[in-house]
Amino acid sequence: MEPIFNHLPHYLDSENRFYLPTALDVDEREECESDMIREMKNNGDLLRLLFEYNHLIASKAETSFTFNKKFTNSADFDNKQTTQKFESNITKLLCISVITKEDAEGRLNDKATH
Repeated sequence: MEPIFNHLPHYLDSENRFYLPTALDVDEREECESDMIREMKNNGDLLRLLFEYNHLIASKAETSFTFNKKFTNSADFDNKQTTQKFESNITKLLCISVITKEDAEGRLNDKATH
């Protein structure tokens, strides 16, 4: 199936997983995770992008890491009651992989050896 954002520059590995090059400069994993979750709640385009391309190649990162987040998109996350209601009916587990350029090169070059 073609990706939703098929005009974005992206890479495929040997298992046809999408990798998206980014300008992410990651100092701390926890800070990156909380920033990304906050942005996902306010940006529907980013949320769709991350579901499609959940392997992000960080421009600058010390190490690769993955985080999982149960996420339900709500138009009204400022309303605590609404948020709690949606959190009790989680529909999607979002797994985000933030990888270094070196790790990405290893995964993507593996495609050529098959």
